[in-house]
Amino acid sequence: MNGTGGNDLAIRAREVTRTYKNGMVTALRGVDLEVRRGEVFCLLGPNGAGKTTFTRILATQLAPSSGTAEIFGHDVMKETRQVRKLLGSVPQASFPDFQLKVREHILYYLVARGMGWREARQATRDIAEQLGLADKFDATIQDLSGGMKRRVLLCMALATRSPLMLLDEPTAGLDVLLRREVWRNLMQAKAGSSVLLTTHSMEEAEAIADRIGIIGGGRMVGCGTMAELRKLAPGTQKVVFTEGALPREQLEGFGYLQEYAGKWAVYPADREALQKLLDTAVAAGVETSLMHTSLEDVFVYLVADKHGKLKIGELR
Repeated sequence: MNGTGGNDLAIRAREVTRTYKNGMVTALRGVDLEVRRGEVFCLLGPNGAGKTTFTRILATQLAPSSGTAEIFGHDVMKETRQVRKLLGSVPQASFPDFQLKVREHILYYLVARGMGWREARQATRDIAEQLGLADKFDATIQDLSGGMKRRVLLCMALATRSPLMLLDEPTAGLDVLLRREVWRNLMQAKAGSSVLLTTHSMEEAEAIADRIGIIGGGRMVGCGTMAELRKLAPGTQKVVFTEGALPREQLEGFGYLQEYAGKWAVYPADREALQKLLDTAVAAGVETSLMHTSLEDVFVYLVADKHGKLKIGELR
C-alpha cells in the first residue's frame, strides 16, 4: 500500500507550532488536524494565517518548533524519507522551467522520484490526457498561458499517483472556467488519493471538499463538513442593509451585526427576531436582501471582528 499500511489517517497533526526570528514571529499556534484516507480536505485562511507554513511542515520542507505531524503514521521529522515517498505536491510559489516541454517536465519529475522510464512515460501520457494537456504535449512551457503552466504543475503532482497530494493554491490565477475544469480533472485523477488543498476560494472549497478547515492567526478555528461549519455561524440567515439605513444600535438588537463594503449584515438570533427585523425594515421603508448563510459568512465570523479586520493580526 505504498508504505501507508492500514492507517486510516492520511494526516495527523498535534499541537503544531512554528516561530520565526528567534521566537518573535509566530506563524502556527498549536494546530491540530486529521485528514482521512481518500478524503479531499480544503484549508482556508486569510493571507499570513499559516496555511503555507503548515503544508511545508507536512511536506518535510520546514521543521515545526513544537508538536508532531504524521503522514500515514510516519513522523515528518523522524521518517522524512518514507514521508516524501508518499507525497505529491504543488507548492504555492513553484514555477516550471520555461525551456522544457510539457512532457519533459512531467516525465523528468517522475523519473527523479524513482519511477522507471517506461512507467513514467505511460503515466505522463495518461495524466496529460486526463488534465487536457495532450494537445500541448510537445509545447515548451514559455509558449503556454499562465493557467496552462499552473496545470502542468498539477499534472506533475497527480502523475505520481501518491497516496497524499499537498496542493497549495493550485488554481491561483486561473479564470473561472479553467478553475472549474481543473476541479473536474482533480477529482477524476486523484483516484482515491487523499488531498490537502489550500485555497482562498470559498467556491472551490464548497465544490470539491469533503471537509473544510479554517485557520486564522495560526490556529484552527473551525473544521468540519459544510453542514457542521454552518452551525458555527451566528445565524442560518442574514439580512443585508445599506450602512446607516437604520440605526446601528437598533439592528444589533436583532442579532449579530457585521460590516462590509458599505453594508451591514444582520444575523438574526432566531425566527422570531428575523420576522421582527423584516417587519421593522418594511415599516421604515428600507430595502433589504435576505440570504442564507454562506461559507464566506462562517469564515469571516471566525477570523474577523465586526469591522471585518482580523481578530489576530496577519502573521507570517
